[in-house]
Amino acid sequence: MSDQSKAQAVVLGNLALALIRQGKPDEAAGRLHQAMDVIQLNWGAAGLNLTFSAGRELRSSSSRTCPAPLQLASSGEISGTSAAVMPPSC
Repeated sequence: MSDQSKAQAVVLGNLALALIRQGKPDEAAGRLHQAMDVIQLNWGAAGLNLTFSAGRELRSSSSRTCPAPLQLASSGEISGTSAAVMPPSC
């Protein structure tokens, strides 16, 4: 097994964690699957640990509920009369 593929699993695991923390679970899941594909070939411990950590964090982030939508007036102030604005991850 090459060290390069082990390093690739670490990079993909770290990227998945960063995407989860940025609120991009779909992109994170894609990187997580790529990391798992690499790990199936080499079983590198560091990549395996990061992938499991990312999977746990992704699972816990998906079980969180989104906050109530904010109401923004056309002036940018919070109001109860204009369209709701949801965070990008909701």
